[in-house]
This record gives sequence, structure tokens and C-alpha cells, in this order.
Amino acid sequence: MASQVQGFIERAGTRLQDARNALELFRLDISISNSIESIELSAKATFLLLGENYPISHDFKDAEVAPLFERLPEQVKHLNFPRLFVLHELWRRFYTLSKYGKDLWGVPAKDLFKKEEAELAAAHASDWSVAVNVLRSVSGS
Repeated sequence: MASQVQGFIERAGTRLQDARNALELFRLDISISNSIESIELSAKATFLLLGENYPISHDFKDAEVAPLFERLPEQVKHLNFPRLFVLHELWRRFYTLSKYGKDLWGVPAKDLFKKEEAELAAAHASDWSVAVNVLRSVSGS
């Protein structure tokens, strides 16, 4: 499990850096999809760090997430994991749009987002990155 956690966290960090790079190039749709992947990988690493199997689905059910909050060490509660999982829910709704756009409308993904939205996605991915790395450090994994 430790190597899987490490792999998820490393890949999440790489995706976050990819998101920042794409943002600098104004490839906003790509930046957002990379941020979303970073968030998901960090969330799945959180499940593993807390001794739970992560859901295979991209969408987590409340019943899958709620037990995690009881398992959080006191040292990480200030990082507000409930907020982070709500951010995961929010950004999951944009994943397909950031990849494919709106086919029925004839609008490509690159035309759906503004710079501020890509910056927000990257900021939220960064919040996740900090939290999961602190959790890993506290957990000794």
C-alpha cells in the first residue's frame, strides 16, 4: 500500500505542475483537467492513508467518505478534509467538460473556461496536495 500511496501522491504532484504549466500557456481546459486529476489522486491517497480502500468510481458517495473523517489524526483536522472532499465533488462535475467540451452545443473545451477558473482549480489542487502530504507525514507512510 505504501508504494501505491506514494505513486498517487507523486502523480498528483506531477498533474498539479502540469496544470500550472498549462495555465501559463493559457491552455485553460488542459490546466483544469490536470488539476482535477491531481485532486482525485490526492483524494484516493487519503483513503489509503486512512486504511480504507478507495472507490474505483470517480464520484465518491457520502457513505464512503464520511467514515474517513472519524479516522483523521488530530494533527490534520485543521486542514478541513470535509471541505476538500466537497471541492472534489465540485471539480468532478467539470472533468468531462474540461476534456471534451459540450458536443451537443458544438463548443470545444478550450472555449468554456476563463483564466480565473483554471487558477481556482489549481489552487484547490494545491490545497489537496498540502493536506495529503501533511497526512502522509503524520501517518508515517
